[in-house]
Amino acid sequence: MVNKNAFGVCPAGPCGSLGITYPAPFETSAVQAVPLKTDKTKADTKTPPKHPFQLQIALKSSLDVFYFMVPCSLHTLISRDPSTQMSKEEFKKFWDMLGADKSFTLEFGGMGA
Repeated sequence: MVNKNAFGVCPAGPCGSLGITYPAPFETSAVQAVPLKTDKTKADTKTPPKHPFQLQIALKSSLDVFYFMVPCSLHTLISRDPSTQMSKEEFKKFWDMLGADKSFTLEFGGMGA
């Protein structure tokens, strides 16, 4: 399970449909990967992402539930699909939602003559 996060990163489907198997203990040392996807409807939009961005992964076993913080590079979350790009109007709407209290301006002194 991947806990809710700012980018909506979640498993691409149920474990059974992804080919994830549950071998008996110590029968294999093979590493299994869980394909992930981003889904805007599952994003935690109230909590901004922290730097460095990490996913909290939970692994449930017969012993307990174990939580892992897994680092995630932001460039892996950027979609280059033109159909998912944000329009200028959408960007402006989200930018305005930030508010003045969450933004700042850097001013640099002019070059002296």
